[in-house]
Amino acid sequence: MPKRGTSPTRVPSEGDATSFSDEAGQAVLGAYCDPYLTNPDLPTEWLYREAHQEIHRAILAIKDRGDEVSIISLSNELHARGKLAEVGGPGYLSALTTARDTLAYTDGQIRTFVRDVKRHAENRFE
Repeated sequence: MPKRGTSPTRVPSEGDATSFSDEAGQAVLGAYCDPYLTNPDLPTEWLYREAHQEIHRAILAIKDRGDEVSIISLSNELHARGKLAEVGGPGYLSALTTARDTLAYTDGQIRTFVRDVKRHAENRFE
C-alpha cells in the first residue's frame, strides 16, 4: 500500500466518481498543447482510454527531448510510432484543444482537477 503523498499505481476504475471521462481526458491532454497552461503532472495510467494513454506517452517523449508540444509535433510523433491512425488521426488531436476550450479548463482548473484526482486515489490506499 503506498504511503500518503505517493502516487499509487492502480488506475481509478470506470465506476469511480473521479475516473476520467473522454471529455476530461481530452481536455487534460489538450492542456499539454497550450504553452500558456500548466502541464498536468499526471501518471499515464490514470487516463482511462488506451488512445489517451498512447497520446500521453507521445507527449512525454516530445517533452523529454525538450521540444514544444503542439498538435503538429504530436501528430508527427504518433505517426513515427505508427499510432496516429490508432488514436483517431489528426482530426482527433485537433479535438483535444477544442475539448479543453469547450470545457473551459483554465490553468487553475486543470491544476485543481489533477490535484483532486490524486487526492482521491491516495485516500483510497491509506
